[in-house]
Amino acid sequence: MDQKDSKSWRWVKDHWKRNPIGAGGLLIWLVVVFPFRLVGKAVAPPARLAGRNPQWATIAVTIIVVAVVVPLWLGGFLNFRQPTIRLVDGQWETLSINNAIAKFVIEKGYGYSVETVVTGDWRTDLSDGTVDATLEGWQQNYREWYNEATSKGKVDTLATIYENGPQFFVIPQWVADEYSIRTIFDMEKHWELFKGPEDGTRGVFHNCPPGGQCSEINPVKLEAYDLYKTYKVVDSDSYGRSKRL
Repeated sequence: MDQKDSKSWRWVKDHWKRNPIGAGGLLIWLVVVFPFRLVGKAVAPPARLAGRNPQWATIAVTIIVVAVVVPLWLGGFLNFRQPTIRLVDGQWETLSINNAIAKFVIEKGYGYSVETVVTGDWRTDLSDGTVDATLEGWQQNYREWYNEATSKGKVDTLATIYENGPQFFVIPQWVADEYSIRTIFDMEKHWELFKGPEDGTRGVFHNCPPGGQCSEINPVKLEAYDLYKTYKVVDSDSYGRSKRL
């Protein structure tokens, strides 16, 4: 089932779950009333119900069914709510902020309910329709997946939140100024400024959150810069907690 079909089916299930009266009324109309009108005299009740006139019997039964179904259907229709929009919650700060802003605007401005979903693999969940959108794709970190998913029509880029979204290694400005650190190669001779409490023989490089492509790229860059001799990589999340690799 492709993304379009899965979303349509999910919409039907959401509508049924939230508006069982309206959905049930519509189902009765389609299954009972419409076929009954089509077959007409062939399924009319005994003639004695309408003065031996099968056509009037059909009309009478139709009126009774409609009198029951229409109020039920209207009751469900008036209580109809739009399906929930599911946003990826990747558990990093900037995305949490963007989700909160989007949730407020969508719910207050457009009347849709919004749910943030923590996923094991947001790329897979976005492709198969388990979630509807992510507000931070960082597609430059997932070129192979992104190109394949867009070419197959599984995902689409609707807008840009960050104009450039550069990614780079960061140290405090005052440290760079005081110790004249201008390039990545200056880090080798100043590793002691960044050594961790557990291992005093190397500095600590705090990697980006696990699961992102940058968490795989950074160790490769450190090796290319020949910094593994003086720095160890520590796997960090965006809230400051970290664990040693």
